[in-house]
Amino acid sequence: MTKVPASVMLCGFTLMVLMLVYPPWVLQDSAGEKYPMGYGFIWDPPIRRVEVPGLVTKWFDVNLSEVKPANSIDINRLLVQEGIVLVIMLAMVAITRNMPRQKSSET
Repeated sequence: MTKVPASVMLCGFTLMVLMLVYPPWVLQDSAGEKYPMGYGFIWDPPIRRVEVPGLVTKWFDVNLSEVKPANSIDINRLLVQEGIVLVIMLAMVAITRNMPRQKSSET
């Protein structure tokens, strides 16, 4: 294998590993509804702050907002992303493998 297909494969696999470390997250509630939460580090999922009007008076401040962390990785979206990168990587390897080699000019 020449250097170009090997470097294409290395870049593709590196991108796939990075997508696994920084996956898409969803928040699944008790009714089974899924809400996309965006992307986040595997050990630090994204959070969503739900703002609820509170009670603010002269003597006290009641904050009813709650923080909801993402509780599940969106595996379907992750597999689609990984598949797209894999197909592009394999196509680029096939194209670069059939490229004619350039001869180095010797002086």
